[in-house]
Amino acid sequence: MTRYCDKITRLFMRSFLPLAVLVVATLSVVYSLDSRGRLDLIKLTEHQNIDQKKEILNHEVQHAVNNLKMLARNQFLHRFIEGDTASGRQVVTDFFNVLLVNGQYNQIRFLDVTGQERVRVDRQQSLIMVISDEYLQNKADRYYFQETIGLPDGGVYLSRLDLNIEQGVIERPFKPTLRISAPIVDSNGINSGVVVINYSGDHILGQLADSDANESAQTLLLDHQSYYLLGLNKADEWGFMFADKQDVNFKNQFPLAWQQFNSADSGQFIADEGLFTFQRFCPVVCASSGADDIPAPAGAAVLSNYWFAASFIAAPVIHPWILASYISGGLILLVVLAVYSWNNAKANCQRMLAEQQLKEQATRDPLTGLANRHLFYERASQVLAQSQRMQRGFAVLFIDLDKFKQVNDELGHEAGDALLLELSRRMRRILRKPDTVARFGGDEFVLLIPEMKNLESVYTVAKKVISSVSKPFTLNSDGAKVEASVGASIGISTYPENGEDIDTLITAADAAMYQAKSRGTGNFRRA
Repeated sequence: MTRYCDKITRLFMRSFLPLAVLVVATLSVVYSLDSRGRLDLIKLTEHQNIDQKKEILNHEVQHAVNNLKMLARNQFLHRFIEGDTASGRQVVTDFFNVLLVNGQYNQIRFLDVTGQERVRVDRQQSLIMVISDEYLQNKADRYYFQETIGLPDGGVYLSRLDLNIEQGVIERPFKPTLRISAPIVDSNGINSGVVVINYSGDHILGQLADSDANESAQTLLLDHQSYYLLGLNKADEWGFMFADKQDVNFKNQFPLAWQQFNSADSGQFIADEGLFTFQRFCPVVCASSGADDIPAPAGAAVLSNYWFAASFIAAPVIHPWILASYISGGLILLVVLAVYSWNNAKANCQRMLAEQQLKEQATRDPLTGLANRHLFYERASQVLAQSQRMQRGFAVLFIDLDKFKQVNDELGHEAGDALLLELSRRMRRILRKPDTVARFGGDEFVLLIPEMKNLESVYTVAKKVISSVSKPFTLNSDGAKVEASVGASIGISTYPENGEDIDTLITAADAAMYQAKSRGTGNFRRA
């Protein structure tokens, strides 16, 4: 059984291993090509995604700038500045209407040359309110007023996108705000104030987040110092607004990626963390006809206020399901191949075993398992041909059991069969591997000894056979164990002295056996 299982295992491995190697190699190549193609598609999609985000930023900022310039040139605002109180009511109405149709604006203000708010219209959730004079504030110390009041006619200032501050305190819940402001210049070219639109940062950030084409991609918006305006985690955003979060930024989290961001206006690269795609966006360039239109001294300060619109796809999620599907598909295929290979190996082994059994049935004695007459002649012919070629001798021993008929008659045929089976085991133990012993029928056996050294060596074999046969046999008879003894008479013929063909040698050995038997049991005689 062990040899049978070993043979199945060898056949299985011989069939399965080449198929498994072929499957793994093929899947590896296909996966490599497929993942490369999918990665290229992801990269293209993210490039398009970032282009779209930049267009969104351009559109939103440009629309606000157009409204701002319109308000800065409002004739009622200019009359109000010159002292026409009645025009002030129309200014409020115009501010109110602009705020009404632009839900992304949180506030519109007019500040005079001292930084004092003169007109202010706020959006509080769904309500639009005109702020009364007693609640108006002075913003002379705020950076956006200081940057804008010195700009020439047509100039526009875009602030940093930050959190709104009221009465010196960050407003809660957080209200991200982009302040877009322009100077009000009278007919004499003198700046007489500033118009400021507070643009909702939530609107911009929401537009960016909603435009994601890939669910696995995370949208980022970074300022020029790498602080998160739209981050991987809400808790990491607006770090520059808080004293205890000054080190919470993209530069510290992804230092190598930040170097790439700063080295070009746009790009895409794969880092250890994942796939980054980015574009630099300068709001001031969008707000003017070009960088050359930005006047000094404010122009240099404004140009440093740029953003990075970026997307990030973490390394484990670039194409994990693809790898998982290939692995699972490959495992299923390998299991199918293993089952097929095992069944095929089992079938082949059973076929080989059946063929071997048929061959043994045709060449072996069914009782003792010794060679039969057909196999003996086949091997003897080979030995004869080899002996003729090598010019050397071989011997044939004809063995006949003595007293075997008595055992059959007294103890029964089953006991006789058991004796023959045990006799075959004894003879196998005393013979060499090249020797062949065959049962010719009944109690007659023929022994072929190739490569005969000399007659003495043949006689030695004959003596061993006689000695082995003469030892008592323990047999079962009617449920009881009994001992039986038999003997052996052996006739010996040798090639070429006693014949030059197998039949002649067997006949000579048979005749010599009868001569030995006539001298009593346990004898051998040479022809």
